Amino acid sequence: MTKRQTVAYFLVAFVMLLIATMSCVSTQPPSQERQLQATISALETQVTLRQQLGEPTATPVTQQSQEQQLQATIAALQTQVAQPPIQPPSSPSTAIPIPMPTFPPDTPPNSVLEVGQSWRQQGLELRLSESVMGTFWGQEPCVTLLFELTNRKPYEVAIRYDLGKDVSAMDNLGRRLKTDPYYSSGYEFGPVNVVVQSGKTIRLIPVPWCTACDEHSLTVLVEATNPDVTEVIVTISIPGYISDARWRIPILH
Repeated sequence: MTKRQTVAYFLVAFVMLLIATMSCVSTQPPSQERQLQATISALETQVTLRQQLGEPTATPVTQQSQEQQLQATIAALQTQVAQPPIQPPSSPSTAIPIPMPTFPPDTPPNSVLEVGQSWRQQGLELRLSESVMGTFWGQEPCVTLLFELTNRKPYEVAIRYDLGKDVSAMDNLGRRLKTDPYYSSGYEFGPVNVVVQSGKTIRLIPVPWCTACDEHSLTVLVEATNPDVTEVIVTISIPGYISDARWRIPILH
């Protein structure tokens, strides 16, 4: 076997190997494009040399078949280079979503709670924690009330309330009752602005400057000596947060 024949057979074997591995090349990253281009150039050079040198011992049909295989391989490699690389499937995101805060369900509208129960709405809890029977300045019977507000939100909230305007009361006979229009030494109720931190509980007070309102914050005048009066319904709102929260206060005889 001549040297030219050896080179020719080697080229044919090389071409067949390239054809067999074409499917593997398609999965290579874009960095392999330079190698493909170099291979194409080498094959084109071999085709040119074969056409110039010829193969005296090879038949024209055999030589033409080998050149066609080389040309087919070059064309396939050029097509492969032109195609966009196949990207491996991206792994699913491992980022953990931030859970949204969840609150206990809101108290159904028009509910009437008992003393000690909490009205829940928009992440806040308003509780009528205490109701005490007494007399107003030693004269008229009344009930004094204590309201507590708890912030269940994961952040602080700024609220504004006015016990003189946001609270109303009615007895079981349908009569609207007076809430104390003056507190302590005759000062009028006023709006209170406060920031409630997350998880904290405050007591509602009648006036902003009050420093001695820890025991009771609101007085409701009620005809407790009338045996027909058996209960009082107190309604309170906190603008922007709580609407018409109601409690039943029994009047025992």
